[in-house]
Amino acid sequence: MRRETKKASWRTVLGAGAALGLLGLAGCSKAGSGSIGTTYEVKGQVLLADGSPLKQGRVAFVPTDPATVPASGEIGPDGQFSLTTKTPDDGALPGEYKVRIEPAALGVDPKKAKKPPYPIKYIDEDSSTLVITVRAEPNRLEPIRLK
Repeated sequence: MRRETKKASWRTVLGAGAALGLLGLAGCSKAGSGSIGTTYEVKGQVLLADGSPLKQGRVAFVPTDPATVPASGEIGPDGQFSLTTKTPDDGALPGEYKVRIEPAALGVDPKKAKKPPYPIKYIDEDSSTLVITVRAEPNRLEPIRLK
């Protein structure tokens, strides 16, 4: 009886290993394409109300279609960003996205966190009112102005 338990557990381990191996292979594809669909370059800039660039933070594109995956990108010192879905700078899937602007991480102590240099409504994709459509081609977006 004990021997059957060992066989069953080895079968389980081997089966799990095979499943993980297949998942790993499914993730191997060239940048911009794969099981999630084809992504397209998306580049843009985030500007504050006075027209100066937001110097740090993250932009997050949240799809309105639940079958689409989100994309995000770090905001550089010039306010520029490039979206990533699966691999760095691969862009986003075509479709409509609600957008949120996440403030830069300012440490782990929430008591010392500063208010972002833009209206708080932009940290939530539903209250931001920012909606952007990604086309099935390279996308150079108009600047996102945080008023």
